[in-house]
Amino acid sequence: MSRAVGLRLQLCRRLLTKGRKVRAVFWKHRRRYGARSIADELAELGLVCSPGRAANILKNHGCGPSSGNPSRPRPLTAVGL
Repeated sequence: MSRAVGLRLQLCRRLLTKGRKVRAVFWKHRRRYGARSIADELAELGLVCSPGRAANILKNHGCGPSSGNPSRPRPLTAVGL
């Protein structure tokens, strides 16, 4: 195996690990964390990941935000005014 292939393989493994951890943090916080918060939490765990990379990982895996907080009261709106 050439050195370039070995380095590429290491990079792919690191990206897979980051992807798993990004998704784990995202789901741990019930789909309410954004890319910046995920990057901050990963930094606390000792894993370097920029907010841009976290956003790309979330987008590539189809992880979108939840549709809002169901327990949050909604303001009443006047109908027909």
